[in-house]
Amino acid sequence: MTHHPLNKHRSIKRIGGILFLIFTCLLIMGCSSEKAVKQGEAAEVTETAIDKNKAAIEAVLEIEFTGPDKEFLRLRENYDAKSREFWEKDPEGETYTVDPMIGTPEFMELEEYSKKTYASYFMDYAYDNFKVGAFQFHWFGKKAIYQMDAADIEVTQSDNPKTPLHYNFTVVVDYVDKEGKAMQFEISGKVICPEEGKIGKLTYTRTAQYLIDQMRNDYPEGQ
Repeated sequence: MTHHPLNKHRSIKRIGGILFLIFTCLLIMGCSSEKAVKQGEAAEVTETAIDKNKAAIEAVLEIEFTGPDKEFLRLRENYDAKSREFWEKDPEGETYTVDPMIGTPEFMELEEYSKKTYASYFMDYAYDNFKVGAFQFHWFGKKAIYQMDAADIEVTQSDNPKTPLHYNFTVVVDYVDKEGKAMQFEISGKVICPEEGKIGKLTYTRTAQYLIDQMRNDYPEGQ
């Protein structure tokens, strides 16, 4: 779903592993944008705009923390199978500057599903950043045994008059692990909406890492 430098002699056998590392970095740091920061300092925001901004944020968080998404997992499995097939036919290793899967039907299906799911809630430039880590909380869903649900989402506008397009959010995630044990994770973050109903920047705090760690624990060894 994204471009990655590939080193020579089969240094990348499974693109999925690298993607997950990138997703984790994005999860903690977020995707920065000077344009979004500056536009977040607009002078005034209408009540209608605030409502639309909150609705967009809530919609994205609902998708992020409800799942795993079975359709994404199906498309991801197709992509992984095609990737394995490609590398099995390349025993000597080649030099690639970009992911050789780009442009394949499996790649394009993933791209299209991500766009259909998320793009309408983002500024164009912000979606281009976000899609690198799209479905990051669903990543282990096919082989890991867990369920998650966005039980409660709270979005509040910044009380700083200089940044009325900034929002804070908290999501309470109900999670059931591989042993059937129920637990909760409270995940927080920040969002900037430069345009009515459109996200320009979304950043999770380190609280999201606790959920990622639990997903790793619920992933079968050797997979």
